Formats: sequence, structure tokens, C-alpha cells
Amino acid sequence: MRLPDQLVQGAVAEPSQSPQPVARQGFEQSLAIWQKNGDQDSSAYAMWSSGNLLLEEDYFSGARKMYEQALAIRTTAGDKLSIAEPELGLADLSLEEAHSAVAEEAAIRQVLEVFQKQKARDDETNAWSILARALLAEGKASAATEAMQHARFLAAKSQNPEIRWRTAITAARIETAEKDVAHSAAGSAKRRELTAIIAQSRELGYQGIALDARLAFAEIEMKAGQMTDAPTWPRSRPMPKSKAITSSRAKLPSPATARFVRSQSVRQRPTRLN
Repeated sequence: MRLPDQLVQGAVAEPSQSPQPVARQGFEQSLAIWQKNGDQDSSAYAMWSSGNLLLEEDYFSGARKMYEQALAIRTTAGDKLSIAEPELGLADLSLEEAHSAVAEEAAIRQVLEVFQKQKARDDETNAWSILARALLAEGKASAATEAMQHARFLAAKSQNPEIRWRTAITAARIETAEKDVAHSAAGSAKRRELTAIIAQSRELGYQGIALDARLAFAEIEMKAGQMTDAPTWPRSRPMPKSKAITSSRAKLPSPATARFVRSQSVRQRPTRLN
């Protein structure tokens, strides 16, 4: 599936632009065209993609509306894989809104099974990562770590660098949530990995990834009460204060913190066009 040719430039931002609003505008324009032409499948894709972007911007009500509309269309069509994608988006959104992690765990496991049967590996990777967040919110640190191991195994095979990087960043948060690792061998390994992600993502223009990795690095350092080894923040932008730990049980900073940082940055993120 591709965007209309005249809208491709609107969906993929230039480095000097703020990509999310530009991409969202491209999908909104595409949606209007596809709805006018009666193309339900493409319309659902634009709704689902818009939901992803709105979730990144913490516009939860708008994201839910888009996901639910996409889900309604895809449910009618009956394709299990297409149905599972907005369902996973809704589960991710519900975790952000602090809904029952137990209920979301059940929903995530259902879509995870679909992705596994359909061999949709990147979708499966994302599902394992979101499942890990749900499990940690339930206080199941060991199960959360195990879920992240599944995600990391799959991410290592992905040709999408963003999948690999985001999985590694989530793993750093999950695997350091229940213990002080700032001076441990595991903590040092996580910091080295995050530092490498910062360098690689900046080189390829993924500024949002770089900011998210810096935030994860800082969170590990903050647990030890020091920030001395944190990678240098770009001089052009002050380092935002993390909302830090929002759950005394999970001890994991809200992913909304990272989304806020990303929304303040110039983010060169490729938009899926097919």
C-alpha cells in the first residue's frame, strides 16, 4: 500500500522539519482521498498510522479514536493480522492511561499469538516489548525480563534499525528497574549500548531515538544518584528533566516521559509507506 504520489513528500519530513505533524498531515490528506474513493483498506491503514503518531504526541483521545475506527473497518474485513495491529496500539495506549495492566496483558498476549502465527516479526517484537511493560507494572519483574529477552532475540534479526534501537532502550529500562545497576557489570554494559545507540541514531538522523536513549541513560544514572558519565546533551537544546519514577511498585519511568522528549525534538523517523 502506498500513499498517493503527491502526498509522499508530506509523509516523510525533511531534516529541518518537525516530522510528526508533517506525517500526520500527509495521512489526513490521504485518508480524505481514500475515503472519497471508497478505499476502506487504505483508509484503515491511514487511521492506524495516525493513531501511532498521535500516541507519540501524547494525544490519547485522538489516538484512541483513530485506533478504534481502524479496528472497526479491519474487523469487518476479517484479516487477523490487520486487526491485531490497532488492537496492540489500543493496549499500548491503555497502559499509558494507567488502565489495568492485568487486562492489557491478556489483550497483548492474544495479539502476540496472531503475530507469531502470521510471522510478522517486527510486530511481534513490539508486542513482546509492550507485554514486558505490562508485566513490570504488575510487579512481575522476572516475567518482564523474560519477555524482553524474546523481544531482543527477534529485534536482532530485524532489518529495521528503529526496531532494534527501541527494543534495546526498552530492555535497558526493564532490566534495570528493580535493582541498582549503575556500578555493576550489567549497568556498564547497558550504558555502553545506549551510548552506541545515541551515536548511531544521530548519524542516521533518528534524533528522537537519540533523545530517548539519553533519557534511558540518565534514568540509570539517577538511580545511583549521579549523572557524571551521561553522554553530553546537544548544546542547542537543554536537557529536559525526567519525570523519573512514577510507579513505586514497577520503579519504571513512564514511557510518556520519553514521548514528551521526542515530541520536543526534530525527529527524522521513516514513515511506513507500504
